[in-house]
Amino acid sequence: MARFRFAFVLVFAAGLISSCGSSYSTPSNPSSTPIPAGPSTVLAPNGASLGPGSGFQPPTLTVSAGTTVTFGNNDVTAHTSVADNGAWSSGNINPGQTFTVTLNNKGSFTYHCTIHPFMNGTINVQ
Repeated sequence: MARFRFAFVLVFAAGLISSCGSSYSTPSNPSSTPIPAGPSTVLAPNGASLGPGSGFQPPTLTVSAGTTVTFGNNDVTAHTSVADNGAWSSGNINPGQTFTVTLNNKGSFTYHCTIHPFMNGTINVQ
């Protein structure tokens, strides 16, 4: 009887493990109204969290001092925007949401997503 229970547990566990990887599907459109691109907008497009080569778009943005930059999330998972020098930290930006920061000081500001460390970018303020 113990041998039967052990075999049952192994078969059951194998079935659970094999089903975990195949049940996820990525929606083609994470929100009903995608956040539009703009001259002072950085987007996390659908698929931004898939790995290196994806990420914030555009990866480099140049704006004038005093510009309000909008970070928008058109992906299916949360992202953050955190300045490497501590100038801003968005907290989680969930799908369909935005975060804004007004950049008054000239310089080059690098930033990243704390959830997906390969996602990074630069904002040049002139």
